[in-house]
Amino acid sequence: MTLVSPLSSLAPPASGAELVDRHWAVTTLPPARRHVVLDRARLAQPLDDVTEGATHATAYEYAALVGRDALRSGAGGPGPALEREALRVGAERAALLRGALGVAGSGPAPEPVLRDAARLVALGAVAGAAMLADVRRLLAAPPARELLERAEESVGDGDEPAAEAGRLWALWRRLLVLPSPDELAHLVAQLAALRERQVGDAPRAAAPPADDDELRARFRREALRRLGDAAGVLTLALRDRGEADALARELSAHCAAARAGVPGAQGLVVTATWLELGALATLRRRREAGLATP
Repeated sequence: MTLVSPLSSLAPPASGAELVDRHWAVTTLPPARRHVVLDRARLAQPLDDVTEGATHATAYEYAALVGRDALRSGAGGPGPALEREALRVGAERAALLRGALGVAGSGPAPEPVLRDAARLVALGAVAGAAMLADVRRLLAAPPARELLERAEESVGDGDEPAAEAGRLWALWRRLLVLPSPDELAHLVAQLAALRERQVGDAPRAAAPPADDDELRARFRREALRRLGDAAGVLTLALRDRGEADALARELSAHCAAARAGVPGAQGLVVTATWLELGALATLRRRREAGLATP
């Protein structure tokens, strides 16, 4: 007797949305609740349960990532195109849900607020121009605007690692919303200042670490430095300084190195992933728009 897997009778997914809906992370969500939670987010209504909303958002992020390699490679053909569409759909749903939760859900500390706002913008960038515009409006309106302003003021010129990280997340958030030339020039200057601070930490980092906590702190500083380098590459691409594919590969390499150095820091790893994908999606749309321009 031959046993046939029930999955073998499924037809290939006809769309990116179907590929997302079939993902194991999404199928673990109760179908009825899944639709209710998404509908409330689409209508900009408060979610009944913050924990449930975060769980749903995370599931869609997992599902979206089936398309990350297709975005990185830019490969042609129906398969990669379907995976890229799944990436867009999953990111759109995750952005809807995280937007409904609001950046205040990150807690009172400024660094997580700025990090999660950058992650939300990156999700919007992957989801497309319309979703990115919605995210921009959300973060520019109260209470999110006031919360982000207070968080940025709090990290200010502080030397502690959390302040440095907070400034980096704020820079990434602004880069991914396609700043004007003047705004971009200002961000380049801020990145240069951030890089000078990181270089200043090098002599201290050359000494042997005192304990495991200090070693982990060094790994985190190095991950942030690589994400700063990736942001610098993005500024070059936004100013058309270099070959687009080469810059995209360099940006991905910096983000991969950042993730590899802090495997246990899940929040930093996930953020680095979405910053990379947000940047690549932005550059892909700019390139396609350029090709479409007479």
